[in-house]
Amino acid sequence: MSALDQLFANVRVQANIFNNAQYCGLWAVDTSGSRRLSFHVVSAGRCALHIEDQTIELSKGDAVFFPQDARHKIASLGANVNEVVVNTATAIELSQGLQADGTALICGNFSHNNPLFDRLLSQLPTAIILRHSNTQSSNAASQLHKSRHEDTKHIGVTECRGSTVVLMQLLLDEAWAVGEAQSALLNRLADCLLYLLLRDHLPTQTGAFAAMSHPKLSAAMSFMHSSYHQKLTVDTIAAQSFMSRSAFARQFKEVVGESPLEYLTQWRMSKAYTLLAEEGASTLAAAIEVGYDSEAAFSKAFKRVTGFGPGQARTNLLEQQI
Repeated sequence: MSALDQLFANVRVQANIFNNAQYCGLWAVDTSGSRRLSFHVVSAGRCALHIEDQTIELSKGDAVFFPQDARHKIASLGANVNEVVVNTATAIELSQGLQADGTALICGNFSHNNPLFDRLLSQLPTAIILRHSNTQSSNAASQLHKSRHEDTKHIGVTECRGSTVVLMQLLLDEAWAVGEAQSALLNRLADCLLYLLLRDHLPTQTGAFAAMSHPKLSAAMSFMHSSYHQKLTVDTIAAQSFMSRSAFARQFKEVVGESPLEYLTQWRMSKAYTLLAEEGASTLAAAIEVGYDSEAAFSKAFKRVTGFGPGQARTNLLEQQI
């Protein structure tokens, strides 16, 4: 199992699509504020993304993701977003057919129940634009965007390729077939889209997600994800990547931004959080499961990584059950 597969199995990310409709005339929407990774997919027409004093055109098949739930506006082309009141336009059902000036949007976010995932998302750009490479206009818009913003580290741009092209078309087809937001299949397709984005289309070469697909570091990441309960050393981890201890530690720090053992501790606390908050394990049981001999040492590390103690994690479980 790959490191990314192991991560998704542990944090249990799920898409929640709440809008699948079209807008006409002058309009603007801002779906930020959920404190979740949010996204939009343009299923028909064109619109503009306004973020960080920049305006970027989006076309059919383009998607934009906001890993840290950044403030943004998706609006009709040419609209003065300072004059248009956001989230007041009437959403028109897709069953009425695409209107002459209509722009159809799929809007949603991704929920999870693990503090490690938010930490990893913080390493990503403020916005990631996934261009649909099947259309000439999309390709041209992508090249224009890259030339204008190639030095803007907060906005990443990438293009669909391979299986992502097929998946995007399935998502667009299903959006129009069901004509509404409440669709289990739409949510699962969005889950797959996020997975492929993180695996194949990351517009950055740094961060833990980048390490999970790195030609040298991915084996070490997978090893830490599966052997976290063992007494691991940097030498043992480096051997998985066929690198010396010093070379591995240096490259890991350059890519991930922290040492291998620091990341290993975060992964252990992520697994422990799942045991505590979702399975109701005791603090001692969770400590032993993730490789700690001392409950006190585990509790200290858990609070340092998550910001709260093991007892609070179990309290979250009890509150969910009430």
